[in-house]
Amino acid sequence: MYQSTPTPTPPVTLLLAGVRSAFAKSFGAFEDCSTLELLSRTVDFLRTETHIPTSQLRNLAAGVSIAQTQHPNVAREALLLLGLPQIPGYTVNTGCLSGLQVVTDAIQQIRTGQQGFFLASAAECWSDVPIVYSREARKFLLKLSKAKSAAAKLNMITNFNAKAWLPKAPLREEPYTGITLTAHAEQLALETGITRNEQDTYAWLSHSRALEAEKQGLWKERRISIWPSPHYTDCVQQDHRLQHPLTQEALRTMEPVVDPEFGTLTHGNATHPCDGAAVCLLADAETARTSGLDAQARLVDHVYCAFSPESPFLLGSAAAIAQLLQRNGLTLSQIDLFEMHEGSAVQILATQQALASPEYCRTQLGLSNALGEIPFNKLNIRGGALTLGHPYGASGLRMIMDIADELRRRGGQWGIVTLCGSGAMSGALLIQNPSFT
Repeated sequence: MYQSTPTPTPPVTLLLAGVRSAFAKSFGAFEDCSTLELLSRTVDFLRTETHIPTSQLRNLAAGVSIAQTQHPNVAREALLLLGLPQIPGYTVNTGCLSGLQVVTDAIQQIRTGQQGFFLASAAECWSDVPIVYSREARKFLLKLSKAKSAAAKLNMITNFNAKAWLPKAPLREEPYTGITLTAHAEQLALETGITRNEQDTYAWLSHSRALEAEKQGLWKERRISIWPSPHYTDCVQQDHRLQHPLTQEALRTMEPVVDPEFGTLTHGNATHPCDGAAVCLLADAETARTSGLDAQARLVDHVYCAFSPESPFLLGSAAAIAQLLQRNGLTLSQIDLFEMHEGSAVQILATQQALASPEYCRTQLGLSNALGEIPFNKLNIRGGALTLGHPYGASGLRMIMDIADELRRRGGQWGIVTLCGSGAMSGALLIQNPSFT
């Protein structure tokens, strides 16, 4: 009689360690740093603290959102800078999902049977964003380099349009829609009817939670100190807005950033770009067992979703959460903690609204019933990017570390990290407290 062979359980991925820099307001404390510097110094700190053997380090993956021209593969550049030429390094760019992407890449490699340590990192330095010139100016420079005589070069320079030398400001608009993510969020507020007062109320809740987490020292083991170049005199060890807390009055009186007359999004209820880096150490169970390092979380499963840029794609986390729960046979109420990226307060509130809407869940997610609303006592309980800031690629790693710590601190079993953003994509990661395995 034929007997089917049981499908083997894929190897589990464990989070063993992780650190991040402080998240500093762009053109502030890290103004003279580069993405390479922030990444390499953060990675070096983790390697030094964990004493992982180089022979068991499989690769370093780095997520970025701002494309680097000087260091296009910043992961490999960091390894060379740290004296690790024998370790492969690669860099990915999936916008705000980049930090999540490098973690799930490691999960996929471990699932195929690869053993060892994997460094999943991300870094962003908006202060060092590449400035580009017009296509006309670039073509001129190429032709100028090929001119065979000084006279020919002088003639080209004399006849070149001086306006073409004007540099282009960094692109902040979505390429397919022509408007910024903040403008997309403003549209979402209009479509959902979520008011300025509701957004400010959530922003204040998030801000208060972050201040309380700082007061309790909850980031003490994760956030490292960095003395930035070129002077190395001032130590950066605290996230910017935690140093300069908002007041409720300041939050209420902030000017809208998109529509001065009727807009609802401000610099208080929407996040701000920051400079910062983060890195997590991941491994398979056998490598973890022999390392002497305690598991901080099991990384169980993940999904990614993509949408039309013309759709309300900032609700992408709703789809990612729904798919992740369905794949793993879980309900919303079984999840103990959620980390949902705070691109803006309206994004959080609208996603809550969508998950609780039977019509949205039926027509957009293909469900027979509403998933339910995430209780606020389970959502972003340390605050989030509205206060800590958003160094695009690194936010996902910060969120993974935060939820892993809180699951163990509170004795919860399941957690979900979810982000969405540029490119009309979203992703979600299911995390389990290792005490429940």
